[in-house]
Amino acid sequence: MFIACGINYHKTPIELREKLVLDATSSAPFLKRLIKLNKNNEAVILSTCQRTEFYCTSSANEHLINTFAEHTKINAELIAEHWYEHQEINALKHAIRVASGLDSMILGEAQIFGQFKDAYKEACQLGSIKHSLKNIFPFVIRVSKKIREQSGIDKHAVSIASAAAKRILQSFKKLNDLQILVIGTGEIAELVTKYLAKEGAKNFLIASRTEENAQQLAQQYKAKPVPITSIAQLLPKVDIVITATACPYPFITQDLVLAVSKDTQERSIFFLDLALPRNVCETINQIPNMTVCNIDSLKSYCQANLIQRQQAAIIAEALIDEELTLYLRFTKSLESKKIIKNYRTMMQTIADKELTLALQRLNQGNDNTDDIVHKLAHRLVKKLTHIPTLTLKHAAREGHTDFLASLESLLNYESDH
Repeated sequence: MFIACGINYHKTPIELREKLVLDATSSAPFLKRLIKLNKNNEAVILSTCQRTEFYCTSSANEHLINTFAEHTKINAELIAEHWYEHQEINALKHAIRVASGLDSMILGEAQIFGQFKDAYKEACQLGSIKHSLKNIFPFVIRVSKKIREQSGIDKHAVSIASAAAKRILQSFKKLNDLQILVIGTGEIAELVTKYLAKEGAKNFLIASRTEENAQQLAQQYKAKPVPITSIAQLLPKVDIVITATACPYPFITQDLVLAVSKDTQERSIFFLDLALPRNVCETINQIPNMTVCNIDSLKSYCQANLIQRQQAAIIAEALIDEELTLYLRFTKSLESKKIIKNYRTMMQTIADKELTLALQRLNQGNDNTDDIVHKLAHRLVKKLTHIPTLTLKHAAREGHTDFLASLESLLNYESDH
């Protein structure tokens, strides 16, 4: 059984989602732990700013939730309130919608496709992919890529980074004189810097835990790399702070901002927190002239090409249904081939056993050849029809008329074969 389960932005607020993120350091140990719950289980973990999902081959919802709760130190009942589970074809459809960006907060966003592939790659490296998911995930990835290309949704995609730039532009009409502190040097931080530079921003300060990364990003945009430890000294001098780090806790706290606000001379600071877990305390909004926006507040700034993306999404949904129909047809053909193969193997085993007995009798030379051949034919008919006969009798006793009709059609005893 293929299962897709977890929590996402549809049902779970950011305050809880950030506590349930499995980052690069915690996802691998938890994946190994998940496999130990059931040695026959296969699993992939997808954890992003919008969702933490588990793709498995066995359903142990309560056990999984309890293990997840123990790992994250979050109450299991609270997780269960926001939990969802999809099975079999619905799980497959959900996985395709996720990987293709149809289930994203920003319809059609492209980053999730790479995140989905990375999650599968990590699971392969950790040995949690065996048989079922080894077939399912390449199918999901192939179909998702096809859907993004053929529906046109990738041509009109809007990213979190571009939405973040739009949010800043709504508050600041001109960027050329503003001091912008970017904390983090990952993909989102780099893209936001790129978009803002295109809109006229010139004065960037780049802070990173790794000095080399800060220098590399700073060189691209003629920015100034700064030590991440100097944030407190820099805050009174900047207008915008953009955070996008993997730090597991908010390092820009209300106390920190309160301490430096006396030096800001009533200067406004706009904090745009693109991280999950969040890097900036939401309570900073309570301080005069301070504004904090997080990733969940960006949805209303993703309206660009929305009509085109919605039209592409309709095409994409139709393509998903078409691909799932073909997939089901293919899997059913595999099931029938397996049944036929097993049935033929069973019949051949019976035939080989009876033939061996007949040849032994022939070699002994004590019986008439015609008698041996007739007995062989009689025993074969009796043994080969034994299980079908028992099945027919049972179906008749239970009144399974549809099954009997199917067997009659299958046996086709009136043919000339």
